[in-house]
Amino acid sequence: MASTYTPTEALAVCETFIRQMALAAATTTIQLDMVNSFIWIYKIDWPWTQADLTAITMVDNTQDYSLALANADMYRLVHVRINQTNVTPNQQNPLDIAEWLEPNFVEKKSWEAFKTCCWIPSTSKLRLDAAAAITSPVTCTITGEYQKNPTKIVTANLGTALPFPDQYFEVFTEGLLYRLYKVCNDERAGTVVVAKNGNRQYSGQLGVFMEKLQSAAEADDYGNGQAFRFPSDPLGLGRGYWPGTIF
Repeated sequence: MASTYTPTEALAVCETFIRQMALAAATTTIQLDMVNSFIWIYKIDWPWTQADLTAITMVDNTQDYSLALANADMYRLVHVRINQTNVTPNQQNPLDIAEWLEPNFVEKKSWEAFKTCCWIPSTSKLRLDAAAAITSPVTCTITGEYQKNPTKIVTANLGTALPFPDQYFEVFTEGLLYRLYKVCNDERAGTVVVAKNGNRQYSGQLGVFMEKLQSAAEADDYGNGQAFRFPSDPLGLGRGYWPGTIF
């Protein structure tokens, strides 16, 4: 469900805290966009940032596959699977997503033997770990889900609803307030200190924002199941631990 709040309303909330500072409209618009983009690409693939891949028909002796025009807004892959479509019900082979795969001109695989794929931004193509071995009557497609690029916030869409559900509006406004404090050189903005072990300690408004964002990410990650498996912890243990790295 999309938000009913707009960037203009978020700005109105924050301006009560910085009313003594006059900011140019262009400056505040940039800050709105920066906060939206930061939340969007945070360490979780938020459901409201995802879209379905248009099915790609697999071709014999082919390793790289172009995306449909409808998927030109690709940011990163979330899930990918190969479907054998000449049988009922269709058979599926889920793939792991790799950071990079080398061109493989010497090996061919049947649809069920593939293990990984990757997204190559420079060519806007998906690459499998080998070329496909597809012969009649077998037909296969590649489907899945991906995370879209965020829509840039500009003056023309300040009155357009934000892309996330209403429950994330507080997170957005806390992030915007941090950005506005920073622009105003206000000491309430806060800082981040990185320890030798890589842990980050936040202060001020930055700390408030990151805590809200982290809590939202934990709540939205309900679909990933237990962080640890029995017997390390009993199966009935509640989700009280977030294993991700805070940044």
